[in-house]
Amino acid sequence: MRQFFHPLLTLALLAATACAAEPGAEAGDGAELVPASAATLFDQAAVCDNIFKRHTAIREADLRDGVLRWGCGDVPGVTGKDLGQEYCEYKAMQGGKVVRSGAELKSGQKLSCVFSSVYMDCNGWGVDNTSYAGDLAKDMSKPENLNATVDATAMVMKVGFNSRAAAEALIKDCAANAKKSALNTKQLVNEERQAACYEASTKNTKEAAKLRTLCRSTKGDWLADEKKWTSVKALGARIAVAGEANFEWQRDLTACLRTGDTKIKGVTWRNSDPMICSRVVRAAAECDAKYVSIPLDFKGFVFTGWTNRQVPAGCRKAKRAGADYDNMVICDATTSELEDIGLNPTFSSDLNEFCRTRFAKDLVMQAPLRLLTTSATSVTPFCKAYSGK
Repeated sequence: MRQFFHPLLTLALLAATACAAEPGAEAGDGAELVPASAATLFDQAAVCDNIFKRHTAIREADLRDGVLRWGCGDVPGVTGKDLGQEYCEYKAMQGGKVVRSGAELKSGQKLSCVFSSVYMDCNGWGVDNTSYAGDLAKDMSKPENLNATVDATAMVMKVGFNSRAAAEALIKDCAANAKKSALNTKQLVNEERQAACYEASTKNTKEAAKLRTLCRSTKGDWLADEKKWTSVKALGARIAVAGEANFEWQRDLTACLRTGDTKIKGVTWRNSDPMICSRVVRAAAECDAKYVSIPLDFKGFVFTGWTNRQVPAGCRKAKRAGADYDNMVICDATTSELEDIGLNPTFSSDLNEFCRTRFAKDLVMQAPLRLLTTSATSVTPFCKAYSGK
């Protein structure tokens, strides 16, 4: 068991102690919710497919630049105190203080949504971050930032799944369990065939129900059975080969299915874990990529945007020593938005939800995977792109 709070462990503990949640969600902290994990690999393939569709336009650019991007805004189903699952925590602040509901707002003061990607263990696991948080608070208090005395406890992320240790463990485990020599070969065969089965179900809608019935199973080696696979192939499923138009997508999808493996324990419904693990699995399996720890001077994944690497309109990176600070973003509500919050029961009762809806969906996190890679062969087109050659 990990010595830090791994995402799946944290959520499992929360779910075990919470009240019953609505169908399709898992209980979080008190009445809050997190999405239910996919029951089977076939179901998870649909989740991965949707994630990849949102990233289609930037996939090649990210490969070329040696980075990986995903949305800061939590996926649908994450609510209340559980907001902030994507290595990015956010809170509404007014007058330098955290405000949680419309009832706490003071007339005539600006409302800002403050986004932090500073790891909860930014100085290393178990090392006190009080001094760093205090320095951030001093800078954030300046006129160019929040122009008010800022609460230092709001500067650094709070939960274990937003830690340097959790990110490193995810990358390490995804890489270590990418190759057939490292685990049950039948399990990898099943994942590859599940991806092909899911793809066939999206292209052959007439046989989609049959394919779903044949492929959905909680058994990790289900489609490794040749008789079952023969039945699936008869309905149009096939493993793509290099050079075919769907090859890269199918390889990405297969790698994404590794995320929830018991040896990895990634959170399959998040934006970040499937994106990170799918890229790492492919790089480790196909390019023999190796990974180093995240440098201590790297305080968190950086904020960027979907296009031109610009943060969304209405937002700006915080300033430190006159320069942009990549781990803190300030987004200011307009006067009309501030007035409308009082008329919106959802936002008025949960200002973090306002921050997510208004800004977080367009704010992006970026991980510099190439900088963490010590070696990678450059034989296939994917490996050449991944290694920057």
